[in-house]
Amino acid sequence: MERYEFVATTTNKEKMITVIFSVTMVGLLVGLALVSYYFELDNYIKPYSLFKSLTIVLILGICFLSARKLQELLSKKYVVELDGNNIRIWGNDKEIMSGTVIFCEIDYNKQKVGDKALRVDIYTHTDKIKFRARSKRVRTIEGEYTWNPLGTGEVSDIETLLSLGRKLKDIT
Repeated sequence: MERYEFVATTTNKEKMITVIFSVTMVGLLVGLALVSYYFELDNYIKPYSLFKSLTIVLILGICFLSARKLQELLSKKYVVELDGNNIRIWGNDKEIMSGTVIFCEIDYNKQKVGDKALRVDIYTHTDKIKFRARSKRVRTIEGEYTWNPLGTGEVSDIETLLSLGRKLKDIT
């Protein structure tokens, strides 16, 4: 029996994060424009372009921090036990799925510049689960690492999920 532990999200949660991040950013910017318009602050703020720029940077910072917090809330620690063709998957100590694996699909996007992204879709006779993992650190063009606000886990989580996907692909 083999055991794999990693942090990832599922497809639906990944979509939720994308939509909420976009809505938050647009909502805050539109809210700022409406407050400025209805309270006639435009005449007072117009000469202070630095103030407007700092406000927009602050709004973008709030959006990235809220996306990070949302990502932490929606990411789960998954434990997968593999015994031959049989698989059992737990998410935060609650069993999500079990059964015989019939198909596994892997999509691994490893770029020299940018982030590592991995998608592993596991199908049994009765259920399916689609894992998504993205690195919290992104390599820039200069080769430096920087923070990825939409990252789900560390590189070790991606490698663990990739080894699980390859093992399942060999079995099926």
